[in-house]
Amino acid sequence: MHISKQGIIIGLTLVGSIGSLLTFARLWQLKEWRLDRLREHLRAEGFFRQLFGIMRPAVILLFILIALSGTPIDIITTILLGALAAIASVQLALRMQPRPIWTAKAKILVFGTILLTTAISTFTLYRSAPALLPAIVLLQPAIFVFVWAVFLPIDKGSKCLIFREAMRLRSVLKEPTVIGITGSAGKTTTKELLAHILEEKKPLTAPAHVNTEVGVAQWLIQKLGKEQQTPQILIIEMGAYHTGEIALLCNVVQPTIGIVTYIGSQHIGLFGSKEELCKAKGELIEALPETGHAFLNVDNEHCDELAQRAICPVS
Repeated sequence: MHISKQGIIIGLTLVGSIGSLLTFARLWQLKEWRLDRLREHLRAEGFFRQLFGIMRPAVILLFILIALSGTPIDIITTILLGALAAIASVQLALRMQPRPIWTAKAKILVFGTILLTTAISTFTLYRSAPALLPAIVLLQPAIFVFVWAVFLPIDKGSKCLIFREAMRLRSVLKEPTVIGITGSAGKTTTKELLAHILEEKKPLTAPAHVNTEVGVAQWLIQKLGKEQQTPQILIIEMGAYHTGEIALLCNVVQPTIGIVTYIGSQHIGLFGSKEELCKAKGELIEALPETGHAFLNVDNEHCDELAQRAICPVS
């Protein structure tokens, strides 16, 4: 096989892989690059369809049936890769292709997957096994996860640096009122209502969907590093999918007032049980100082149980 033909086949493989790669990257980014949330989503929505779609497996199956008729495998492979590349190109051209928000992490993971896909495709051709190339298109999620695993130690190290800087900036604030809000429902509504009520005091309020330990830490660095005047009130929404995450967030922001809106069954599949979910939400109450104040929903029995964990006044 000539080098020019190899280049064309590798190019078709890469273009054909783009659709699967970008779709999976977007899905996992929505799940905050967490394997547990991705697993729960796939379990609920269907593993095969979410990872591979319908069109690409159908095209590959069709060409397998054609190959069984006796058509040379090299010709079938080239045509198949061309068809997959055409599908990806049309979806991109028509803006039908989901794609991630291009954060630094998304760029690194996507670019790394493209490099690894190129290496695997080249090795496959070198081993004279071009019939395996269409499988590389379908295996983009697996290749992406591998790249993520390689990048994971660097990612964890960068998160530690982010937490340290956020804690440093938070420690500079002199006796601020930091309001932490958690619960299975109503967090955002409560946050917006408080921001409206306290509008005259110009509170610094975390934006929508920023409620994880990393997201809040990055937001604090962005805001506290640029604020001309030191805010005296911070309103922060706190979400979690496992025990320990709110505790880590509290170490960063050091809340003085805690609000638990409601404890239901949202994300219970990730926590494993209602007891673990309650324990996670209670981490906010346990983090409050003696001079702080906790506000609980007494109409919700699980919220009411958290009062025993507080060392500060409870309402």
